[in-house]
Amino acid sequence: MKILLVEDSPADADIFCEQLQYGGGDEFEVLWADKLADALRRLDQESFDVVLLDLNLPDSNGIKTLEKLRSLYPAMPVLILTGLDDAHIGIESVKNGAQDYLVKGQPSRDSIIRSLHYAVERKRLEMLNSESARKASESEAALRLALKAANTGFWSWDIVNNKHETNTEIGRIFDEPECHSFDTFMQRIHLQDVELVRGVIKQCLEGKEDFDLQFRVQWRDKSIHWVRAMGMTVFNQTGKAEKMTGILHDVTKQLTQQAEDKKIAILQQQSEFTAVLAHDLKGPILGSQRLLQLMREGKFGPYSERFGEAFDQLFGCNQSLLILIHNVLDRYRLSSEENFLCVQRVEMTKILEAAVNETEILVRNSKLNLIVDDRSSGAIYGDALAMTRVLCNLIGNATRYTPPGGTIELCAYNDGEKVILEVTDSGSGIPPDQQEQIFERFYRGHNNARADGLGLGLYLCRQLLERQSGAIYCLNTGERGAAFRIEMPLAQSQVA
Repeated sequence: MKILLVEDSPADADIFCEQLQYGGGDEFEVLWADKLADALRRLDQESFDVVLLDLNLPDSNGIKTLEKLRSLYPAMPVLILTGLDDAHIGIESVKNGAQDYLVKGQPSRDSIIRSLHYAVERKRLEMLNSESARKASESEAALRLALKAANTGFWSWDIVNNKHETNTEIGRIFDEPECHSFDTFMQRIHLQDVELVRGVIKQCLEGKEDFDLQFRVQWRDKSIHWVRAMGMTVFNQTGKAEKMTGILHDVTKQLTQQAEDKKIAILQQQSEFTAVLAHDLKGPILGSQRLLQLMREGKFGPYSERFGEAFDQLFGCNQSLLILIHNVLDRYRLSSEENFLCVQRVEMTKILEAAVNETEILVRNSKLNLIVDDRSSGAIYGDALAMTRVLCNLIGNATRYTPPGGTIELCAYNDGEKVILEVTDSGSGIPPDQQEQIFERFYRGHNNARADGLGLGLYLCRQLLERQSGAIYCLNTGERGAAFRIEMPLAQSQVA
């Protein structure tokens, strides 16, 4: 996280930086400015995730400091720094658009970090809500314009003489060119809505209320269309109904669109919830993996061979779960972030080593042999973490589909301007009619009783590789197990 600290006191700035650096790690990059003008200049030249702002600066004072910054950078999350006696200023700042405030000298490192992350997330949600409100407003305006321009069906019923008058649009709405009688009108209404319409008309004739309802109309081709009807009854001086009149709109497209929008919104909410849940699960599992590793290394004292096997089993189970969690997170990032990969020069040897290390215990627990044949030379142009996850997915799949005693082979070699990676196993193989389907989202093979998972692994492998100008194919090996071929571009300096 890149932070711009705007604070005129060097001592306070040093304390804040020391608090963030305590405990190690390079999670935060803090740049300091002691004047508002310097801060605005930095914001104009660089990108920051959040601003920590002291309101009392040499060139600006009070709430106006916040107002100046927000007027120029309304999308920037701002966390206010106040003195012990100025807590009310912090509250006032939040009312004026700041995401939160901190009292100098009081919060712990954890509190500061939590406030920073909350500030960024609150601002993100604020901007998202603002954008959603803007789009909703635009949609509403467009809908009003569309309704105004749309053709409207008009009808009138002379109750005394039992005569009906309609315009041509009524015939289109009811799929009945000569819709001039009440009976013809009712025949086109869906059977399940007939009683509803009759009841509403009866209430309107009794003078209880005007009506505004939606019902279904069944056309001659059996298709169903939704209609919105609005109408009223005209009564004479004695209170007797003389005339009923109304208008109708075909709202099928509108309702269909609303249903689609609601479905998309629900899917987006589910996707975000799943991603947050996966992220929250990832931390404890990584912690337990580290603890198991320390126990396996004897850091907590000697243990029996039986306990060592148990450690490996737990470690392998956790590793399988981490692969699933990474798949869920990658699926969310692929759909919500355009450029979340860090594509650069990376040595193929390092990628292979990382994948082997991450899956070593998983392979051993499955009682399989992993053979690595690295004949590649030089670097590829890709994302090291994404490439490692691709290989971990392929190796993980092989452990599920290969019986104990089998072999997994990982081979890398150069081929012109590409590096080829091949992952093969001695398992049950993949039927020819499934060799392209397996890359579809949520698809799971049906040729092995041990098939599990979400059906995302191979789909994500292809998506991640294509984002790096790479490719993946399933090779036809007959009944000699599964084989996958990955093609990645060599780094430009090595292509001769």
